[in-house]
Amino acid sequence: DFVNWVNNIKDKTLCGQHIIFDVLFLQNHFKHYNLVWQFKRRLVDLHSIFYYHLLKNNVEIPDSGLGLDYIIKYLGLEKRGIHNALEDVRLTAKAFSILLEK
Repeated sequence: DFVNWVNNIKDKTLCGQHIIFDVLFLQNHFKHYNLVWQFKRRLVDLHSIFYYHLLKNNVEIPDSGLGLDYIIKYLGLEKRGIHNALEDVRLTAKAFSILLEK
């Protein structure tokens, strides 16, 4: 289903929190199932966008890191439930939307 969905998308830029983890996961599965890797080398990482946002706004970078939980709390977003991929994707997309609007 994912591959069929990707086939219908013109811009195949991958976005996410620490996106390289997802890219390596996807590449491994594409290779395992003999699927053609359709993505280019265009990656947008929420961690980097958020880091820039903090620098630009003179906000101290916490030593504890910039994980998704920290980012969504900082942006005033609310988690609906326990950690799961669908919820994290929704929150990551919302965080991108907020940060890129600014």
